[in-house]
Amino acid sequence: MTAISGLNGAGKSTLGQLAICAYKKPVTAQDYKRLYIKDFFPVSKADPNPFKIDSSVIYKYETNDPSRTQDITVSRIKSSWSGYKRQPERHCYYIGFTVYIPKVERRDLSVYGGRDFDLTVRRNVDQEIISRMAKIIGHPYDDVAFQGISHRKRETEIGMVERLGYSYSENNMGFGEGRVLYTVDMLETSPEQSLFVLEEPETSLHESAHTNLLSILWRFVREENTKLFFLLILALF
Repeated sequence: MTAISGLNGAGKSTLGQLAICAYKKPVTAQDYKRLYIKDFFPVSKADPNPFKIDSSVIYKYETNDPSRTQDITVSRIKSSWSGYKRQPERHCYYIGFTVYIPKVERRDLSVYGGRDFDLTVRRNVDQEIISRMAKIIGHPYDDVAFQGISHRKRETEIGMVERLGYSYSENNMGFGEGRVLYTVDMLETSPEQSLFVLEEPETSLHESAHTNLLSILWRFVREENTKLFFLLILALF
């Protein structure tokens, strides 16, 4: 697990986004789309040259020989990048702010179609997700699930929780609670040895939740050895 702390505009996000682009899609992956440098740094009239024309990124990968690394260069030629084909495989996930935007701010179909949508398949989550979410937030949950909904041929799912005898959806969650729900679900359901880049994970969480989140991430790394994390934070936990 690696953490980078710095001021706004110092380049933390740039490093994290380049890290996400370091691995190609595993051949066995389903319903997974890898990200490329162009996805994070698009060329447009507003930004015709987000990088120099002859820019390159040198990725260094560990090998079985501690004294040697496998170096792969991804180079920019005009507006395109080349060199991805020789990259090793790994599932990579970028958990930025858009992993969860409060539904009332997005006004998606669960809100504007709230009176008309149909309930579809309910996806129950493992008890481990419920326990870890409760540890981070600081209060117990009786149940956590994702309810499928459909409206005018559109389908999505919405987070649902039960606590203190009440049930409510993410339409009535705050940013912190909703982001923890989606983050923990992604951590638990992703393949082993996945790489996660977390953008300012401390945002919207109270002080004790910072510590609880970090302890859970550390457990993934030290005890379970199943995930790799790259944290981009404004201030140390």
